Amino acid sequence: FAPAASAWAAAHQLSSAVRLGDGRVAFGSFDGGLLLLDADGSIAGQVDSSAGLSSDTVSALLADREGALWAAMQSGIARIETGSSLSVLDARRGLTSTPTALARHTGHLWIGSHAGLFVLRGGVRAGDESATPSLRAERVPGLPARLWALTPVASIVLIGTARGVFELRGGEGETTPAFRQVPG
Repeated sequence: FAPAASAWAAAHQLSSAVRLGDGRVAFGSFDGGLLLLDADGSIAGQVDSSAGLSSDTVSALLADREGALWAAMQSGIARIETGSSLSVLDARRGLTSTPTALARHTGHLWIGSHAGLFVLRGGVRAGDESATPSLRAERVPGLPARLWALTPVASIVLIGTARGVFELRGGEGETTPAFRQVPG
């Protein structure tokens, strides 16, 4: 890494990282927002509360198929178009709990949180900025609270909770996902 990137990482406790489709890497931190590095390790940008994030605590990162970066924070989720703008998803749009994990499954963004599982509804389409205001997080019933991990595996998502591991199944367009506790 470039010296400035190494200094940023040393000054902030890193929480997560993700490689973007274009080769860049984003690092989340517990107290400094996120840092975006070019493929050569030089700083491409930094996003924190002064740039519009609802919190400088970034607990999870996810790159989506449109090239945007999703950041789970202490008080919401942000969608960052790494070449341009930022969209924030928090209590004003239905996400009423601290997000802890993110996963893409069946064309939807799934959000694990202290209050359970949420799914992002609304139109996020590449190049369609008018869709951003329609984003909404909906609480999904049927799982215990305190979700810690969401891991896509083939056609399912494994969900780590305080009460064990669950499996999320459901096809594209289904409004009610099916859950089953994994025997353990």
